[in-house]
Amino acid sequence: MDAFNHVNNAVYHSYLEEGRIQFMRDLGIQRQPGSGLGWILVHTEIDFRSQARYGDELIIAVCLGRVGNRSFELHHRILRLADQALIVEAKSVQACMDYDSNKSVSIPDSWRAKMQNG
Repeated sequence: MDAFNHVNNAVYHSYLEEGRIQFMRDLGIQRQPGSGLGWILVHTEIDFRSQARYGDELIIAVCLGRVGNRSFELHHRILRLADQALIVEAKSVQACMDYDSNKSVSIPDSWRAKMQNG
C-alpha cells in the first residue's frame, strides 16, 4: 500500500510475474533442472486503469500474443474479483534464453507446439 491506501504501482510488476509464471506452467513450459533453456523478461508495458485497494482480491489473466523466432508476447489483465473492474492492462515480451551460454536462442519446436495448443 502507498500513502493513498492503494496498491503501489511497483507492486504490479510482481503480480504480472506471478501470472506469467503460472501461465507458462499451465502450458507445460518450465525451465528443467540441468537445462540452461528458459525465458527472460525483456520488456513490460503497463496501463493503469483504476485502483486496487487493501483487501481487494485480484484476478490475473494472461494470454499469448505474437510469437516470433526468439521471443513472444504475453497480454495481461488484472481485474478486481468483486466487480470485475479493470485495474491494469499490460504487455510483456519474453526472449527464449540459453542461460548456459547467456544468449537468446530460437524458441524450441516443443514450446511452439505447446503455445499453439494452449
